[in-house]
Amino acid sequence: MSLHPRTKVTPPVAKNADEQIFESEEFREIEQANRPFLQYIANNSGLFNLTLRNIYKINDPLTFIFAHQNDGFKLPNWVTETIRKEITRLYNLKNSFDFKTEKQKRLLSGLLFTEILNRMENIACLNEFGSKEKFYAYSGHDGNVAGLLAIFGINLEIFPKFSTALLIELHKQKNKSEGLEENTSTFFIRLFYKNETDGNGLLEIEIPDCGNICSLGKLKEIRREYIIELKEWNNECKNNSDFIDKVNNMTN
Repeated sequence: MSLHPRTKVTPPVAKNADEQIFESEEFREIEQANRPFLQYIANNSGLFNLTLRNIYKINDPLTFIFAHQNDGFKLPNWVTETIRKEITRLYNLKNSFDFKTEKQKRLLSGLLFTEILNRMENIACLNEFGSKEKFYAYSGHDGNVAGLLAIFGINLEIFPKFSTALLIELHKQKNKSEGLEENTSTFFIRLFYKNETDGNGLLEIEIPDCGNICSLGKLKEIRREYIIELKEWNNECKNNSDFIDKVNNMTN
């Protein structure tokens, strides 16, 4: 039995890391500074237990309505453009804490990151660059994209929106070496980010601390603390046996 990295699960140990972040003095100060606005939203929306941590409860439905106004959906009268933008700002601000610690990144996104690296390494080591498989896709959630980017060292100011895509490309560069009968090859990574539902624009993102040409080997070296196989992941969650049993049942 094995856990596929695309399964949306959160081990209790990672939840504990979340609790520490959201109970931190930094987060509490931000929430307190925005308390009057949160109370205003609560009074108008009926979400009387609204906090900065669960701001998604108002942001998500308003984002959906705003995106489908041409289909006849209308925002509530109290949601002016200024109010809507402020809700979005707080939503992005809250989400900037989601992958703030190494433990959060490792346990929440490390399995997926490791699978992607393993897939690319197999292509490089087995010389399968000319194989029929040219594209491998994962369908996930906004947090999956944000978590992977956080592991790459990229922190988003705007949390992923509808139809956001992260492209992780493996490229092969032939190196001409004097005195060698055969040329050697370097495999390197390029990142492209699409953050719009409409349009075909792609933004290339440089991987921090990896240089203009980020080789596969260097990427593994500088992000090695996030490389985690299922056995290691289970060991780090070994005090949460009920949770692991639940995950294994989900993947059968």
